[in-house]
Amino acid sequence: MTNTFNILKTIKGATISLLVLLALSACEEVIDIDLNSSDPVLVADGAIEIGETASIRLSYTSDYFDENTPVSETEAEVLLTSSSGAEEPLMHTGEGYYTGNTIIGTVGDEYTLSMKVNGDTFEGSTRLLTPSTIQKIKILEADMPGKSDDQYELEITFTNNVEEENYYLIKYFVNGSLQEEDFSVLSHEYFANEEVVTYNPMRQLFDEGDEVEVQLFSIDEGTYTYYSQLQDISGEGPGGSTPFNPQSNLGDNIMGYFRAWSMDSQTITIQP
Repeated sequence: MTNTFNILKTIKGATISLLVLLALSACEEVIDIDLNSSDPVLVADGAIEIGETASIRLSYTSDYFDENTPVSETEAEVLLTSSSGAEEPLMHTGEGYYTGNTIIGTVGDEYTLSMKVNGDTFEGSTRLLTPSTIQKIKILEADMPGKSDDQYELEITFTNNVEEENYYLIKYFVNGSLQEEDFSVLSHEYFANEEVVTYNPMRQLFDEGDEVEVQLFSIDEGTYTYYSQLQDISGEGPGGSTPFNPQSNLGDNIMGYFRAWSMDSQTITIQP
C-alpha cells in the first residue's frame, strides 16, 4: 500500500512539473537587449614628481564587452607650463605616452597642462607640495570582525609640514602587486598642527608573510578630491556607491587626472 502511494505521488509530481514546463514554454518570449555602444571618451593619466620630468598617457575608453587594448591618442598637442615661467611641449614617445625633457618637478611650483585633441582643448593645474617622510611602520593585530588569526593591520608614522595645507595618498603593494582599490586618502584638517602623524588604515588587512610596500604621496587638494571620489566609487569611502566618474582637473568630456606629487616609501614583512 505504501509503495503504491509513493508511485502515485511520484507520477502526480511529474505530471505537475510537466504542466509547469508547458505553461512556461507557452509564455516564452524572445527579448532583445540593446547593449548600446558608447562613444569613446578620452582618458588622461599624468603626473610630475619632485626631481622628475612630466609624463602623461592619453587613450580612449572602450565598450564594456570589448577585450581589446584601449586605443591610444597619438596626435595630441601637449604643452606644460610652470608658475616659475618655464614652458615646454611634451613629445609623443609611443603608445599614447607624452613626456617632457626640461621642466623638473620643484616643491612649491604650480604646473599647468594644456592639450589640444581632435579640435578640443583641455587644461588643468596642480601644485607640488613638500614631501613627507615615513618614520616607521608598526604591525598591529587586526581588531575587526571576520578577520583571521594570521591577518594584521599597519600603523604608519610620517612627518607633516604644518606650514602647508597638506593632503596625502597612501598606496599599498603586496608581494610586488599594487592593490588597485585599496588606497587611503588623508586631509590636513584632521592633523593641521601636528608635525608627526600616526595613521592606522584599519580596513587594510595583510596576511602573515606578506611583503608590503607603503608609498606615501604628498598631494594637493584637487588630487585629494579626485582620489576621494575614486574611493567612493569603489565602495570604500563614506560617499556611497552611486555610479559616477571622478571629476577630472582637465575639464569636461575627459576622464583621468594630471597631478603633481612627491613620494616616500618603506617596505615591511608582516610578522607577528
